[in-house]
Amino acid sequence: AGTIPVLLPGVGHFLRLKTDAPARRLIDAGLPVAIATDMNPGSCYSFSMPMMIHLACQRMGLRPEEALVAATLNGAFAAGCGEVCGSLHAGKRADLLLLDVPNWRHLAYEFGRSPVTHVFAAGELVYRRAEPREPRG
Repeated sequence: AGTIPVLLPGVGHFLRLKTDAPARRLIDAGLPVAIATDMNPGSCYSFSMPMMIHLACQRMGLRPEEALVAATLNGAFAAGCGEVCGSLHAGKRADLLLLDVPNWRHLAYEFGRSPVTHVFAAGELVYRRAEPREPRG
């Protein structure tokens, strides 16, 4: 029907729910799923997509590659803009992040820190993390 379920892995964690959305069943049934933060103080006070990727794997049973696609391409299609953003392809907007991780799998493995070092929107640099200061000793 052209609908993509948007799952909110942080909500179950924040509200201490015993069960989460049936992500594995949805994917196994052939549905594309997206994940989002639901950033609000009542159900999930976090805007961290790396944390949502981690929770989608830990709580919902997504494999790291499924969580990455759910957070990017499927999220873009769920928002109605998948034809122009959400993946790196010729002709699409160059919206991308540079991350300080050894490889993409660390998005599902590591949590509690933002790995984002640079943000590009439509090919333009819009954020660059300040270099960490040397510890004083």
